[in-house]
Amino acid sequence: MSLKDNLHQLHLDIIVRRCSEETAKWQRRLAQDTRYCFELFRRGIGDGMADALLQIYALYVPLLARRAERHPAISAVNEDTQHLARIALAHFCKSCMQKGFLTRFIEFKPMMNYLIACLHTAIMEHLWTTRREIPVLDEDITLSTLPGSPTDDDARSTDTWRALGRIIQNPQDEQLAYLRFVLGIKPKEIIRLYPQVWESEREVSVALQRIRRKLLRASDLGEL
Repeated sequence: MSLKDNLHQLHLDIIVRRCSEETAKWQRRLAQDTRYCFELFRRGIGDGMADALLQIYALYVPLLARRAERHPAISAVNEDTQHLARIALAHFCKSCMQKGFLTRFIEFKPMMNYLIACLHTAIMEHLWTTRREIPVLDEDITLSTLPGSPTDDDARSTDTWRALGRIIQNPQDEQLAYLRFVLGIKPKEIIRLYPQVWESEREVSVALQRIRRKLLRASDLGEL
């Protein structure tokens, strides 16, 4: 019997306990076994198991709320972070249930990246709805690895991101750089999340090429 089959047969309480333990490791930046959390999402969203879905909300609303507190735009948002976290999870669940969870995700990391993108979207949509000024994102990316896809858990550096902003010189392109290079969201997913900003994959790809050229030119000149 495979490990996958074993996971499917484990009692939900065991899956929840292991997922909670592994999530605690992740929060301490320790290596984690993501299979248990992925199995919890598979049951709750893929199989529509109500008890598993309730456990997802119990575990991930606080986690997303803490992440929302660190979002660079949160100071401009007059909304409870727990509420924003619930909105993000609701959007995530609706999208995955409509398209089929296992047709979209086969492992935890891309699933989690998409969930984080849903939180980012919930925050930005609140800003757009209330017509507040959207601040420039203040997140770090590992410039030495551009134009790759560093994770969102890299150490933050305000000066680094401000330097990036001076090079890009376009708030919309900064937003795109965050989505693609930090969160690792693909162009197809970006236009689905932000149809009011980017209309096509080609438009996103052209913008990304423009950003990469600017960053590579700045690197050649020693500005990065």
